[in-house]
Amino acid sequence: MVLVLGVLLIMVAGHDQGGTLAVQPAPRQHPSARPVPSDGPRTLGEPTAVPVGATSGSWAVLPGDADFAIVAADHQGWRVIEVATGAVTRWHMSGLGEQTLSRTLFISGDDLVINPGLGPADVLRVAPDGAAVTIAEHRQAVPTIGADGAVWVHDGLSDDFGGAASLVDPDGSVRERIMLPTLTVPAVGIGDALVVTTKSGTAVVSDGGSEPIRDDGVVVAADARRVAHVICDQTRSCAVVIGTMDEPDQHRLLLAPGDVPGGYFGSGLGAFSPDGRWLALPVFTQSSRGYGGRGYVAIIDTRTGERAGRPEGSDQPFTSALAWSPDSRWLVFAAGEGIDAWHAGTGGVIKVDTEPVQALATW
Repeated sequence: MVLVLGVLLIMVAGHDQGGTLAVQPAPRQHPSARPVPSDGPRTLGEPTAVPVGATSGSWAVLPGDADFAIVAADHQGWRVIEVATGAVTRWHMSGLGEQTLSRTLFISGDDLVINPGLGPADVLRVAPDGAAVTIAEHRQAVPTIGADGAVWVHDGLSDDFGGAASLVDPDGSVRERIMLPTLTVPAVGIGDALVVTTKSGTAVVSDGGSEPIRDDGVVVAADARRVAHVICDQTRSCAVVIGTMDEPDQHRLLLAPGDVPGGYFGSGLGAFSPDGRWLALPVFTQSSRGYGGRGYVAIIDTRTGERAGRPEGSDQPFTSALAWSPDSRWLVFAAGEGIDAWHAGTGGVIKVDTEPVQALATW
């Protein structure tokens, strides 16, 4: 993790160098990376997700007609909380030895995608019934949306921190593979492309080449149309810049001095709501980075660039997880040791769960 932070700081310092990101298909194997599947569908391993406990709910976790499931991971496994009933099922992944689940967790198609450990490791797909397969070895999964169930994976700790990125189908076969230049950090996968931060700015890259977005800033959230950057000066005065891929500088929100979004450091990425109306971004204050206080979640109206909410979040950048409900009405996020939910209609915050959480997703 120290390497990741160091690389990102180098990248921010080098944004004024200008230049164009060069991306090419990968005809060669990166020397420091183990292979991903490339010879057709196959399963690399046989991990098993085992339910280890369940409680039947007696009332709804959230008011109204909210009906979705929250997936909350900790170092032992994950729990699935049914919002409509309050029922909780706990899962444990067997066969991982001493490895624990990482903070990379998201939904792809109908499956849960997770990485054991804190660095590149096996990338696992887990179906709602617990059926699990390994789709790539020694890789880091990149949060991916709009790829028909495929997932981008990256050898995130290669010697030059560029390395190979592959779009892997649910059966483990590789759909696309590209090589990334030095000091390129993938942020979000959008369909058959990656949104990345580089030493010369940000770009959308695919096996067909690259399209620059900005020549400064760090990508902290993206979907198929929208993108959010954070731009900080040497005094750590930061602005959140929101726009589209074609017009990335439509709105700017200046944060208080010393407030830095988690994605600036390579962790705690934000997320646009599925309907595109809201951006949620974990932010850490000077006191929270010194472990003397708690961070917060900046919720921004993408139509105006104005802040719509600031609920208290986590004081740890690596437990700054958040996820939107499929209908965009609820944001669930790590708050202290548990989970809170913010309602987009009223701005109210409700305590959902009081147990530790490292990563969140919604089903």
